[in-house]
Amino acid sequence: MKIEMRGKGMKYITLLLSAVVFTAGCGLYTACKKDCPTQPPPVTPWHNTLQLQATFISIRWAQLQWHNDSIAVSHYYVLLRNNKDTVYADSVNYRDSVVTVKDSGLQPGTPYTYTLYRVYNRQNWDTSTVAITTLAITNPNLIFDNTFFGENGGSSYLRGVWASSPTDVWMCGEIDSVQASGKIYNVVHYDMTGFHFGYEGLGGTLEGVYGVDSGDVWFCGGNAGTYVEHYSNGQWTDYNISGDTTILGHSITQILVGIYATPDKQWVYTVGNGGTILRLNRATNKWEQMQSPTKYDFRDIIGFGDNALYALGIGQQNGYGVVVKYDGTSWGTLAQSVPNPNDSMTMKGNINGISGFSPDSLYVVGDHLNKQIGENWLDVTPKNTGTITFMEDVYAQAWNRVFVCGDFLEILLWNGEQWYNLGGGPSTAAFERIFAVGNDVYAVGLINDVAILQHGHY
Repeated sequence: MKIEMRGKGMKYITLLLSAVVFTAGCGLYTACKKDCPTQPPPVTPWHNTLQLQATFISIRWAQLQWHNDSIAVSHYYVLLRNNKDTVYADSVNYRDSVVTVKDSGLQPGTPYTYTLYRVYNRQNWDTSTVAITTLAITNPNLIFDNTFFGENGGSSYLRGVWASSPTDVWMCGEIDSVQASGKIYNVVHYDMTGFHFGYEGLGGTLEGVYGVDSGDVWFCGGNAGTYVEHYSNGQWTDYNISGDTTILGHSITQILVGIYATPDKQWVYTVGNGGTILRLNRATNKWEQMQSPTKYDFRDIIGFGDNALYALGIGQQNGYGVVVKYDGTSWGTLAQSVPNPNDSMTMKGNINGISGFSPDSLYVVGDHLNKQIGENWLDVTPKNTGTITFMEDVYAQAWNRVFVCGDFLEILLWNGEQWYNLGGGPSTAAFERIFAVGNDVYAVGLINDVAILQHGHY
């Protein structure tokens, strides 16, 4: 039986107030007496101890549930919020085994205590209490700082960003003629002392970056697009996949664009054009090429350990593509994008970026925003943020902190309740990647011929 929240339950307010003030187990409705039992009699009209549960907690409401174990009588229940506000006060028929109550009108991020009294024969035999805290919404009022890299007339841009903390931010791409030096760099690192440039002379563009911690950071791309670079506590290691055929036993010429390292520091995965998937066993330092379910060009890879990896690939002729999954044994197709999806395994529109805060809560962006809910994909493209241009990337830090970046200064935030267009920088900027850690969010890309980092914080 499902029962929505009732009013003040005036019919039994007297009984309710007695439930709150009774002492030493004395009966409700009558004054305390010496012969008032403090425990139910040996033969009771119920079998199980009363147990109140919170089965769902949201931002502004909570769902509470308990079992009605009556045998042949109707019990009366009183449910209080913070021992003062009546949520439910009524009898329950013995045929109704489960009672469900929804309490609405709560405040976000606020603790509440619910107490349930079970009354029989005008006495309180059972009491059960549960404490909850409603989910918080994220403050959308971030402050943005913009940092530019490279010089006018050059060709600078950033393609990837990852951070372990606000004082350990790694970016990659190509930075041309830094401080009029005439040099080209592929890595920018921010620490407590400022920005530092690295990997002079590698050539090409580093396309992706991912770290396990501040001393274990991985990059892919570079000259010919077939490098994997590893930063380990101040030391750098190169893996030139195409230049050394002994790595795989054959040459790889496809550009590598996305990289992921497992938290246990056992495996590193990188994906690239033509459906290329490579894996490094860090224990043996051996690479292997994995069987791919698609020939589409991969855009990125994300993971939740070694048995839940996801990569997004797009077609060369259009932006439609696929999401593939690795389950610890093999790669397979999870979903595909089509112009007009008509079943649960299809997403809508062109796609370009993927993220998620759990394996069953994925987001895919492009000209639409697709969200995975169970086995279904829903089009949740923001409707209240003005004109939406192409969305390049998404980062789902938590259920109430989902960031999207794209062309023309497009940084969006889902704060748990609604979408916001955060703005905060030059309108001609094109952001390609976005990442968040703690209360800080980082978007990277380019504006005209220089690279841009936009940092949002409180």
